[in-house]
Amino acid sequence: MALKYGFYDSVGGDRVYGATDFSAFFDGLINDGVFESYGNKFLVEPASGLNITIKSGRAWFDSTWTWLDADMLLSISQAHVAYARIDAVVIETNATNRENT
Repeated sequence: MALKYGFYDSVGGDRVYGATDFSAFFDGLINDGVFESYGNKFLVEPASGLNITIKSGRAWFDSTWTWLDADMLLSISQAHVAYARIDAVVIETNATNRENT
């Protein structure tokens, strides 16, 4: 592995830093997961019909942060009548699209 260091001001464009460089600073200081001390920890509650409510929270995954500062309503599809099903609500990181969902 090469020696890496930073951050220094750019002189004539010789220093270019990106999100990965900045986020890497937190690796080892912040573990992947939902922050227990912020908001309602992304708790999931039933809502009316085929809806669920995702409560507020903050999380850190794959060197990216996710922050939900108000309840979010999420619609789920109807289950197949002949098959049992278990639903999971997850935070997905997508570096290609540069978004967390």
